[in-house]
Amino acid sequence: MRGIQPLVISRYDAEHPYSRYLIEILAAEGFNSVRVMAPEQVRELPRPDQSGCVVVAQVPLGRDLRDQLLTYVRSGGGAVLMRPDAELARALGLQPRGSHSGGYLWPVTGHPLCPARLPPYMQFHGGAEFYEAAGASPMALFGSKDEAGTSPAIATGTFGRGRFALFAYDLAASTVIFHQGRPEQSSTGSAWPGNPTSYYTPADMFTGLLDFDLRKVPQADFQQRMFSRAIEWVYEAAGPLPRLWYYPHAARALQFLNGDGDSMRHDELVTMIDLMEKYDAPYAAYLMMDDHPKVAPAEVAEWMDHGHSFGQHVWAGPRPSPDELDERIT
Repeated sequence: MRGIQPLVISRYDAEHPYSRYLIEILAAEGFNSVRVMAPEQVRELPRPDQSGCVVVAQVPLGRDLRDQLLTYVRSGGGAVLMRPDAELARALGLQPRGSHSGGYLWPVTGHPLCPARLPPYMQFHGGAEFYEAAGASPMALFGSKDEAGTSPAIATGTFGRGRFALFAYDLAASTVIFHQGRPEQSSTGSAWPGNPTSYYTPADMFTGLLDFDLRKVPQADFQQRMFSRAIEWVYEAAGPLPRLWYYPHAARALQFLNGDGDSMRHDELVTMIDLMEKYDAPYAAYLMMDDHPKVAPAEVAEWMDHGHSFGQHVWAGPRPSPDELDERIT
């Protein structure tokens, strides 16, 4: 896609290792026509009529680029900012009132950019800032699980002739943690929550992380929608923003269905494959070594002729070391 391309200012930073994931979120939300530059690569910001908006990840900008960004918005451009530094926040009319980490945010349903049918509250992860924002409109407020507070988690406002949206937390880091868990709680991390008699599981990385009452809520996806609406709003003066949508023209979707053997019974596998064939859906089964004798080669060949597939379920013991796991997999 060509035309006016939003600029994304982001780079890998040891202090903020997930900043570049903002680019993945943009792609997932259909914004695939953006320019990406690291702060040190930006000599001069493009005019608002050349970029429409600037999306700034949580990375250090430096005074010169910060001043350029303010001039850009004042001149009619749009900006979406991830947990900006205190000086930038103050310039936009938000007064920092301390930092905090993790918790809940409450969407402000009366805000014109707030999507419909959001849950009353959602979690967020990672560091965040408290602000007083008399000159901005809260799109979401920080709070407890029981009630909303007064400090904006997401705020929108105007500055000069331009518009801005500010996330008081780092959406990129929060989204990664939602999907991947806490790396320090992995089997090789410093805070593995298991015990010497338990198994290593991916769920270890989510222990103490996710609110059970929100287990059916796609919290990260909802917050990405709020991010998307903020981008479209700040870009609005530049015209329509090209965007790919998930299901254009009611296109058919693809779902990958698979299952692990894990000490299965033969009749359980037959039941599952019969169910898949009822809906003309291919199925992939991953069998442990102990499950191989339960399935005759002729059955496997017949099922593969019907479009199903089989793979090896790797098992290296309940608590393998990285070397043991690597040896078993290879």
